[in-house]
Amino acid sequence: MLALVLSFLVVLYLIVPDAIFRFVFKWFVPLRTLVPAKPETIYRAVVLASIPFVITMVLVWYAPLFTCWPFPVDGASQQRRADYKIVTAALYSDAQFNKYDSSGQFWPAFTRCSRRQARLLVWFYVAVCGEGLLFGFLSANYGKYQHYGLYNILAEGLLLPNISEWHLLLTPFVFPNKEATVSADILCTDFVPTNRCITERSSNIFWMAVRSRA
Repeated sequence: MLALVLSFLVVLYLIVPDAIFRFVFKWFVPLRTLVPAKPETIYRAVVLASIPFVITMVLVWYAPLFTCWPFPVDGASQQRRADYKIVTAALYSDAQFNKYDSSGQFWPAFTRCSRRQARLLVWFYVAVCGEGLLFGFLSANYGKYQHYGLYNILAEGLLLPNISEWHLLLTPFVFPNKEATVSADILCTDFVPTNRCITERSSNIFWMAVRSRA
């Protein structure tokens, strides 16, 4: 039972936030098709979910509005710890479940824990939407901010891997001037679209010759 609950929590706290982030992010730039099983994809999903999760946890624990709305729950932090202890023990062991169920402690504790988690998820998903808007804006303005060191670290680690390779190559994405015209020279011998390209600027036209690695 505990394994099933943990799988459900992974969906709620990792897969759903990643889907929300990508949905909002694609309003600004086209998305890259990701392979879910690849370690780097999972790593980025964890990092992207961790940032708003930490912020949400701090708000839900300490900020007045966030601690009680929505789904208010009576009880101090000691009551919260006791509730999670009861629920975890009951889900881990059938004997513990029968013990707490017979004493009438499990279901009230489970209800309070569920309300706390629902409140956390509401604000967590709102924070993920905010993260998607912020990162989407930063990605769309890559040409303007790419010369800043901290921005480059963020872009290389979290922003660019989510953006379609074709959008990077065949649009003025990397240039501050978004009115520029990008042309691709595809009349090359053994043309293979790769990230290895040569860019030349002529007036307001950027010619991108993409050649094979051979």
